[in-house]
Amino acid sequence: MLYTAYIKVPANTPKENPVVKKIKINERYLTRITVFFPPGVACLARVAFFYGERQILPPPDNEWITGHAYPISSSIEFRGPEIPWDLTIKAYNLDTRYDHTLYIYLETSNILLSDVYNAMILLSNVMKEYAKLVGGVSI
Repeated sequence: MLYTAYIKVPANTPKENPVVKKIKINERYLTRITVFFPPGVACLARVAFFYGERQILPPPDNEWITGHAYPISSSIEFRGPEIPWDLTIKAYNLDTRYDHTLYIYLETSNILLSDVYNAMILLSNVMKEYAKLVGGVSI
């Protein structure tokens, strides 16, 4: 599923009192976050993503994503503890003159490819053991 959102960050918005926006996620996993910083942002607006008080992107805590005229994208495998769950977006702006709007794209899923892969490995091992038990066949 793809969620889109934007967050408008007024000029002089301090890091200590950021703009906050919550997005309700209806899938188990957050798999990718992309932020587009339009031309003119000049790395002055910053954004971070949280579940509750836990910062999930970017690591480590207290760091913020910034950019200028380019989308910044990151793969992530964050598992929401319940469905639905709220992703919190916080942003601040060092620009003393201009407001900036950041465009957010969130990709989600109810399963991860790594989960499918691990289940296939487990099933393969079970089938090998079963084959040994019923006929001495080696796979």
